[in-house]
Amino acid sequence: MHPSSHELLAPFYKRIIAFFIDIGIVSLLCFLLWLAVTKCTEYLFPEWAFLDLGQRQGQGPLVMTIGACLLVFSYLAVFHYFMVYFEDRFHRSPGKFVMGIVVVAINGERITRGQCLVRELLRYHDALFFFICLPLMLLSGKKQRLGDLLANTVVINQR
Repeated sequence: MHPSSHELLAPFYKRIIAFFIDIGIVSLLCFLLWLAVTKCTEYLFPEWAFLDLGQRQGQGPLVMTIGACLLVFSYLAVFHYFMVYFEDRFHRSPGKFVMGIVVVAINGERITRGQCLVRELLRYHDALFFFICLPLMLLSGKKQRLGDLLANTVVINQR
């Protein structure tokens, strides 16, 4: 059976739940990483106490802004690496595994690293234009988001 067969295509709700599971896992990993880094920093450099450093020098807002930016960028880096690694290696993320769905090339073969990267890079476009992309995805014959269309991939139920 060809992967674009309607019975094999993963329903939208499974994809959304899988995405939120992945966000939860990455959030937990980032929190643990942040906790480890701050505790190690406090231990190794007690004069660098997270909140105290900027206040002693009168630069509290600047230090907090830099810290927040580092936190956001590190979260995004971990999230993207997480998604590309799992989809490249196992052709599904842990969330997709839980939901019983998998990403395959349009011809049914295993996806390549390049296809993983294209899907991941276009995730921002799909999120930014969610209310435009969602109806297009739901109305497309293969339930593909823009990242899937350009990467020639499709998300299917596990066989």
